[in-house]
Amino acid sequence: MKKIYYIPAILALLAIVFFGQGNGDFFGLKTAFGYGYGGSSAKAIVEFNFPEGQGVINETDHTIAVNVPYGTDVTALIPTYTITGVSSLPASGIANNFTSPQTYTVTAEDVTTQDYIVTVSILTETQTAPDASGNATADSGTPEVVITNPDQAVTVTVANGTDADIDVSAFIAGGTGTIPQITINSDDADIEIPGSTTVTSEDPTWNGVIAAPTATTVTLPDVSGEDETLGAAIEIGFASTKLSFDKAVRILLPGQSGKRVIYTRDGGVTHTEITTVCAADNQATGDALAADGDCKISVGSDMVVWTKHFTTFATYTSTATSAPATSSGGGGGGGIIGPSDAYANWLAQNAQAATPTPTPTGQVLGEQAYADGALIRAKGDIDVYIVKYVGAKKFKRLILSPSVFNSYGHLKWSDVLNVEQSVLDSFTTSDLVRAQGNTKVYKLTASGDTGTKQWITTAVVFNSLGLDWAAIYEVNLVDLNSYVTGENIK
Repeated sequence: MKKIYYIPAILALLAIVFFGQGNGDFFGLKTAFGYGYGGSSAKAIVEFNFPEGQGVINETDHTIAVNVPYGTDVTALIPTYTITGVSSLPASGIANNFTSPQTYTVTAEDVTTQDYIVTVSILTETQTAPDASGNATADSGTPEVVITNPDQAVTVTVANGTDADIDVSAFIAGGTGTIPQITINSDDADIEIPGSTTVTSEDPTWNGVIAAPTATTVTLPDVSGEDETLGAAIEIGFASTKLSFDKAVRILLPGQSGKRVIYTRDGGVTHTEITTVCAADNQATGDALAADGDCKISVGSDMVVWTKHFTTFATYTSTATSAPATSSGGGGGGGIIGPSDAYANWLAQNAQAATPTPTPTGQVLGEQAYADGALIRAKGDIDVYIVKYVGAKKFKRLILSPSVFNSYGHLKWSDVLNVEQSVLDSFTTSDLVRAQGNTKVYKLTASGDTGTKQWITTAVVFNSLGLDWAAIYEVNLVDLNSYVTGENIK
């Protein structure tokens, strides 16, 4: 009689085997125990870390990248990680040798698997990386912060006196890429870059390193009748070229409320003043700016600039000055005036301005009269010069290239006169210029269709070089900027 009780159990087991085989579940084990057939296919590593560094998981490529500090022994690193699925190999908490990429396999309930390739990189001696909370400190020992996690908001604190860099090269290709939220706090300025911001360099070979704000000096605009006093100046971004952003970046300059703001990319040779006042100090207002646009707003005692580009920014104040006193000869205890003021004084005392525009007045050279502003070149040569007269003095200045020539709308190639070399030589060659509307004087050195310009910083230096104020020509910005900036002459 007892054997009858075994019959239902035997029938149930046979049913499991029969139905299980129809789905590839031989012997019905998966169905019987709820594993595999009908189970979840989830199989992912959702977090992967070492005590020495945080893993960045790329779920698309199924890769994990981990940066560890300089000097870390990677031959026996112990990762801890979490998964979705039922098992993984090697298991979390087991030491592994990461001198080369290692494979970690996750198994789902339905017994499908997914491999992840884990690569460990050792930072250089001067690099550091954000911790699990996204915080990093750039100091004299490790001034470069390497950011690799596209989803982690990072806050970088720059130690006083540190020229820090932010390496976002992991996101940059061909000079452009999308970077995560980055906040930079320093004594010189605080920077806030919003998340998912696309940054683009004018130089496609840009290496993806952004210079944190660093105190610098600039030459302020030289405005007649005003004294300019520098407040603060910072250089940020990539010194040799412009970085542009599709979202606005907030720059806070501490203690600069109410001051004028300019930006420059050539140390102050040319300036652009930021005159637009932001309607509000918020991201929406900044994002509404045009490409490469800027606005400013005073917030308490600080100045905030919202911008879509990185360069050198400076604040300054300007005050009206009284007319300078006239000094007598013989030298003495008067203040040294710069060539800007000296040239302005010289212009006030001379009837003829230094300008490339031809005038009706001519001078006779042999049998030919050449007007002030005439265009001449030696027979058989391609170099074109523009001439001018100051009293009995005769000057010629080289027009550097065809593009410079064409930038002056009043000049015509048909007006160029071919002259004897002796006629050309009768004019003194001038290499001194100033930009229209600016009294800074530069010394030029030509080399083919390019050249170098050097600012002569004081009248004392100008006079010590034996230069002639009358030789200075006025040029447009295309002309001036066709010369690269060299070292100041001081």
